[in-house]
Amino acid sequence: MFGLCDSCLVQYIAFKSQVPDLLVSVGAALFGAVLLTGFYRILESRWPENYFSTQQLVEYTVSHTWFRYLIFRTVPPYAIGILVGSMCIRLGVSIPRTLLLCASFHVVSTSVRATFRSWSYRPLRRRLLLANSAVAIIVFAAFWGASRTSIWWYKYIPGPDKYVEVIATGAIAAAFTFYLQRLTSGYVNVEMVVKRFQEWLPGDLRKHIDQECSRYRVDPDLVEAIVITEWAQRPPWIRRLEDALGLFGLSRTYGVMQASRKRGASDIESISVGVKNLAGAVLPRQYGNFCKPALVQFHLERHNRGAEFSDFATGVLFACPTGYAIHSPYVAHDGRAGIRAKQPVRDGETWIIEGDIGKEIDSLTVWNQDSNFVHDWAIVPSEFGRRTWKIRCTVYDDKIMVQGVGDLDYRPREPRDCTIEVNL
Repeated sequence: MFGLCDSCLVQYIAFKSQVPDLLVSVGAALFGAVLLTGFYRILESRWPENYFSTQQLVEYTVSHTWFRYLIFRTVPPYAIGILVGSMCIRLGVSIPRTLLLCASFHVVSTSVRATFRSWSYRPLRRRLLLANSAVAIIVFAAFWGASRTSIWWYKYIPGPDKYVEVIATGAIAAAFTFYLQRLTSGYVNVEMVVKRFQEWLPGDLRKHIDQECSRYRVDPDLVEAIVITEWAQRPPWIRRLEDALGLFGLSRTYGVMQASRKRGASDIESISVGVKNLAGAVLPRQYGNFCKPALVQFHLERHNRGAEFSDFATGVLFACPTGYAIHSPYVAHDGRAGIRAKQPVRDGETWIIEGDIGKEIDSLTVWNQDSNFVHDWAIVPSEFGRRTWKIRCTVYDDKIMVQGVGDLDYRPREPRDCTIEVNL
């Protein structure tokens, strides 16, 4: 019995002698975790928990390739680990124990918290769990590497007496960075996103979008806005990763339009499924080129009910250049406006007005609203059943009315007016 008591006493004395070291390790670990979490928080980078929470720099530079993203997740923890490891050497505490605590604090405050916050969203539960677990493994690996190499960098790291100067300078820089970040918070250059997408979009994919929209009577501009938004969220390597996860049943959406399927899908198949799910989604224009915001939101929610997705896709919809400035309220069979017109172009004393019409429109009636003078027009066949038309009038004309005539298919709750007004 006395031997057992002596053993317990020895263990208690050993534990008590190590308590100060443990407290120092916890303090150093908290210091490193705060620095690392603060770095990512300044960027508001919760990727891949939320694609739109990252700023434009992270979206188009870091997430562009898997290697850049790996560097983005590895280098900052490794650098913080080297800094904390050098402190441990000077303070005489265990480097592995301190860095393990530091990595644990950071993972709990980011990946674990993000997983619990998104756990109620069942469709993406497994994907989020897998993604956040991968990030946690990367963080632990970076800190492990720092614990093995801290001794190499020890002499290049400033001592504790220099930290006060560094912290003071860093506080000023952090405050300035935080101000700039808040000043530009939430800003995404939509026009640049649209331009980059149009440069990337293959010709066969654009043709397939037009064909599927005509088949299911869906507004092509709406589909293009959805495709651009999904494309901006998920770089090509992310879509390839989703295809790989689909082999194990860990992904349910595929392709450039993120179609919901039980197996993988190409970009062509993704668009076919996505457009089919939006069948009948048309956007009647009023006052030339205005569509109701509530109607836009309704059709976007049929694809994705996320508020951030809807806001971004709405911005893309109105930023996409279609080439047509005036639309008739009547919507044709192919999902586009029955009559569309470009901005008039003046050639000397002649105004030239061009546009296209749906296949169900047989002819046009064109007149000057003020003088009731009837103008001549010309129609030329084009792709997908739509035909182009051209009108020439003089500089004395002020307001030209163009009305479609034919076997128009009027649908309930949709405008029946197949007329446009061109102001010269």
